[in-house]
Amino acid sequence: MTVQMTVIGLNQIGVSIGLALKVGNHAITRVGSDEDILTEGKAQKLGAFDKVVHNLPSAAENADIVVLCLPVDEIRKTLEAIAPALKPGAVVLDTSVLKTAVLNWAEGVLPEERHLLAFTPTINPEYIQETTHGYENARADLFQKSVFLIGSTEKTHPDAVKLAADFSTLLGAKPYFSDPVEAEGLTALVHHLPQISAVALFRAIAAQPGWREGRKIAGPAFINTLATLESLDERKEYGQAMLLNSENMLRVIDGLVEELHKMRGMISSQDAEALKAYIQEAVDGRNLWLNKRQTHDWEFVSTPEMPTSGQWLGKLVGMGVKLKDLDKPKK
Repeated sequence: MTVQMTVIGLNQIGVSIGLALKVGNHAITRVGSDEDILTEGKAQKLGAFDKVVHNLPSAAENADIVVLCLPVDEIRKTLEAIAPALKPGAVVLDTSVLKTAVLNWAEGVLPEERHLLAFTPTINPEYIQETTHGYENARADLFQKSVFLIGSTEKTHPDAVKLAADFSTLLGAKPYFSDPVEAEGLTALVHHLPQISAVALFRAIAAQPGWREGRKIAGPAFINTLATLESLDERKEYGQAMLLNSENMLRVIDGLVEELHKMRGMISSQDAEALKAYIQEAVDGRNLWLNKRQTHDWEFVSTPEMPTSGQWLGKLVGMGVKLKDLDKPKK
């Protein structure tokens, strides 16, 4: 008997999860589901899933683990669609940038003995400068040298938390436990602020009289700065994630405005030395961060060795699954 893991949303993250588990040859049946039938077929052809199931309740009904890899504006309706089909003990892992909102939605939607945790991935530093995030960019090693931010509430079953941590290890990453509120502060800082800066930048440029001619010569500096607009968190309802994280967003926007005012003052006063030092500090800071990110040079609390397939899947016994001989490769 194998454990079933269903991934809903076959983007780069979702398909990479399937590919990572394929490499491990674990006793897991990998099921994929997406709103686009063609994407389902292509993901299965890549070998990321053992089968694809288009109907959401059918995809979730036998799953021990359901991983949501969805735009923010599709999470709630998906939870509502799969909730009646989830079996007791099922664990739902949400990979979106939202934390408290999704946890609150789950509390109101999921039946008892079904557990949802925030499970937000970072990616292998080898790929952090890529700007497209479709299934075509999926890789088995996408989560190597990275972390999964795991968030839960005080009501979350401890076994579900441990399961999420061990699952992140199977995918090649390290678990990073974070209070959901704290995590959303970090998300606003390093994820949403770059997005909203790109929105403001484009609108500021496009509103200038010179844009009509300037657009003809806009090059790498322009397009690279706007790259985040290609990977927004929503499919249609743009800005929803920011509104649901509004307190943190206002704080980081105020910080950005303050820095822009500083630079404006230096330019207005023609303070060349101050402006040079200001920019140099940013260049040095960016280079230091990138070096540490690429070398994975962070301080982490020590984590146990990667569990075997049997050790990890055996933990599902406490979540309502009874398995035998799980260390054997899947046939």
